[in-house]
Amino acid sequence: LFGALRKNLQRQGNGRKSRAAEYYMRVWERRHLYLRWAKKRHWEALLPWLRSILIGALTGYGERPVYLAIWMLLLISLAARGYMKWFPSTAPGAETRYLGYWYFSFRVFFAQGFTGHLPPLGQLAYQVGEFSLGLILVSMLIASVSRKLSS
Repeated sequence: LFGALRKNLQRQGNGRKSRAAEYYMRVWERRHLYLRWAKKRHWEALLPWLRSILIGALTGYGERPVYLAIWMLLLISLAARGYMKWFPSTAPGAETRYLGYWYFSFRVFFAQGFTGHLPPLGQLAYQVGEFSLGLILVSMLIASVSRKLSS
């Protein structure tokens, strides 16, 4: 029902209401997936429901780029805590406060923090993981903003 309503509203050029219909369609879909898992109680039915919850947490079902921006800031902050705990020598210069680590994490997240020298293997893996998450979330943010502005 909500899928057909979304398509009809989109054909009429009403982007805002079609996104609202898509939101309710996704909520109904998540509820349906949960009920299927509750009935069967095994992994094949659990994974689609968990995927739906994850996507809902990242994007809020619909075009809400603010959700992605909040997730990005949260991941940068958590990575900065990781740098403080596991790699205390990464702080630029004598800046050993949290803000220095946060700035370093911000630069790595947006692919500006890689330097010419090779860091230890653990730190390199940590930086590559942070950069990979950054690449995925930045691309999702760009797609979300462009889709929201296009309709």
